Amino acid sequence: MNKLSKMDTTEVEVNYTDLANKYYGSSTVAANTNEQTAPTLSGRIFTFFESWAQHSYDAWLKAGKPLRQL
Repeated sequence: MNKLSKMDTTEVEVNYTDLANKYYGSSTVAANTNEQTAPTLSGRIFTFFESWAQHSYDAWLKAGKPLRQL
């Protein structure tokens, strides 16, 4: 059988600039990916209804979880 030499995997150096250039075309694009973008209309609508539901639930808890009278 052929013996393969073991590779030392304890020390690995990664050049992030090279990775950014490979996948994004420049290192500045990769560095700016953490910037927050403006919320979209659907995102704002979702946030509105999510907070509305949370406030309604909090009010229901504060009122002692009453049953609905139909």
